[in-house]
Amino acid sequence: MVDVSSQWSQETFDNYKEIIERGLANGMPEKAKLILYGRIFHSSEIDEIGSRQFRELERLLGINADDLQNELEFALTGLPQPGQTT
Repeated sequence: MVDVSSQWSQETFDNYKEIIERGLANGMPEKAKLILYGRIFHSSEIDEIGSRQFRELERLLGINADDLQNELEFALTGLPQPGQTT
């Protein structure tokens, strides 16, 4: 029996990977990277891709979420990360 969710996850991962590779080869602007990162983040939140796949795509995209914690908190809650200001 084929694990459809695993196959779907791999297909989603492969699609994002192709977009990243094509985008980087064509000089993807930083804002486009952030928008794509948001799409990838959402896919990981709704389990379209696994955490290892998410980290690999994050690495390929050249974005380190640790550097974006305040921005991520704003995007998710509308508030700064506790202890941070705008």
